Amino acid sequence: MKLQQKHQSQQTAKQIRIKRSVETGINETDFINTMFLRSTFFENWSETNYFINPTLKTTQSLTYNDKWYLDFLKDSYSTGISFDKPSDKFMDLYKNWDSYVKQYNINKFYDVDRKQFLRELINFAYSFTNKYNLTQMLNKLKTNINNLQSVNLIEDNWKLVNDYNSFVFNIDNKFYFFVFQPFNSKQWKILKFKHDTNNAKEIDGIPFIPSDIKVYVEMSKLKGLYYWDRVGEPQKPTINPNTGEIINWSVENQNKVKDFLNNYLDVIIQENIRVQQGGNLDYDDPNLGSQRIIFDFEIVDNMEKSVKGNILTKKSIYRMILTIDKDNSK
Repeated sequence: MKLQQKHQSQQTAKQIRIKRSVETGINETDFINTMFLRSTFFENWSETNYFINPTLKTTQSLTYNDKWYLDFLKDSYSTGISFDKPSDKFMDLYKNWDSYVKQYNINKFYDVDRKQFLRELINFAYSFTNKYNLTQMLNKLKTNINNLQSVNLIEDNWKLVNDYNSFVFNIDNKFYFFVFQPFNSKQWKILKFKHDTNNAKEIDGIPFIPSDIKVYVEMSKLKGLYYWDRVGEPQKPTINPNTGEIINWSVENQNKVKDFLNNYLDVIIQENIRVQQGGNLDYDDPNLGSQRIIFDFEIVDNMEKSVKGNILTKKSIYRMILTIDKDNSK
């Protein structure tokens, strides 16, 4: 009976500690003094600047006593425990990106660099929603992500030429394409070429000289002439041969990208929050999924503005995150 009462008393004390820690934050002096007892256990530890690097990592294997100490920190001081791991949905997106690109025709609008996968996804989502006035999605990005950066979509890199005389005489070595209707056909064609000479050349089996552009204009058989405002050779867009419309950026393809954003925008935003809180950005790291112990100091009441008015929330003055590498926590 006494053992049971003692156990219940310990459980109650633990619950009180956790409740006090979550509601008010932990006592900074008490916590630091306790941590100093094991300061050599952590990397990047500084007795004078212990908040300079908020994420502390262990690189050595944990002994039995080390694991007990971590359990003690979690039970007595931590205000939360999480695991530094992207959602399954985001990891599926990363691992099978080539399939998603084709499924949603994303490559018609932007070439996402997988070396900077999360940042590239955010830049693309922001630029696409901004260009095509997807207000609800755009506002969600602005609300949840700081330092949004606009990038040129593929469509933006093709610049329309209006001065045909300048084009003919200015040999600039840029890549161009033009949509035209051959004199003996009712179908529209598209030709891509490098503007490196004024002499005659053959493009896709069709004889061409730059001055032909002016003839097509006079005969109302030119839909448009565009140049590529980037380095490297671009892919030639696809057109509807019956109308001459460029279908790469058609409403149908726009809607496919919208479907992608409807399905994955929240996933991308959530992943960005994880990374901003110190999460691992290397999606090929075998230690992805390590345990993170959160310590909040001086939790205070905080008024936040929203569309529904002021909302009372909790805010920590300081936060430190202790990350335990996946391989060292076993």
